[in-house]
Amino acid sequence: MGDKEITQLNSILEDLSIPPSMSENRVCETYADFIDYKDNDVKFTWFQKKVFDEGECDKIVDYVTSLGTNVRQEGTTLGDTLGAGVVGNRVWRKSVLVFLPKTEAFMWVYKKIGETIKDINNQHYKFDLYGMMEDLQYGEYDSSYKGFYDWHMDLGRGSINKRKLSISIQLSDEDDYEGGELQFQIGRNIESAAKARGSGVVFPSFFCHRVTPVTKGIRKSLVLWVSGPTFR
Repeated sequence: MGDKEITQLNSILEDLSIPPSMSENRVCETYADFIDYKDNDVKFTWFQKKVFDEGECDKIVDYVTSLGTNVRQEGTTLGDTLGAGVVGNRVWRKSVLVFLPKTEAFMWVYKKIGETIKDINNQHYKFDLYGMMEDLQYGEYDSSYKGFYDWHMDLGRGSINKRKLSISIQLSDEDDYEGGELQFQIGRNIESAAKARGSGVVFPSFFCHRVTPVTKGIRKSLVLWVSGPTFR
């Protein structure tokens, strides 16, 4: 096929791509008149900030220890069918949890976490929020059973469908354990958060994340979710 024939063929294909009647009547490329647009310049990534100092981390861990073993429970995940952390014959999670209600003695913890989340939300996400509708979750991932939590989101059906922001706070020193990486799936990349003791990682609850198996020592953390009205 010569250059002349190729030019003629391209011309025919171009004419066929958009019928003349449709092309002549087109008034715009994108119709969005029905959208009340507001650019909040939202940054969809995770952010890390210091929440507690060494002494405060010790105080939290000591308080949980003082509660004894009766309050400790196996880690569960949404959709458990065959036991704690098991969904569809697959083990998604191995951990020990203690829930810490909003008692007067523990409100200082909620207050410091709330201030951190407020600061990060105002700077970066600008989500509409209700507040802390759920209790703090203290978690332990022990190397004796290779504690982990596989890929998941914190947002889901039922009682957790209002979660908007999550925070995970390191209570262990990073030298006290190996493994136990808090990781995020960002596009095609896997990103790991730093393990600095007392630091909190804030992220949208719909982010896919995991805690990799702990291979040495014990990883201790606090997790909390902040709820809000439906995204809009």
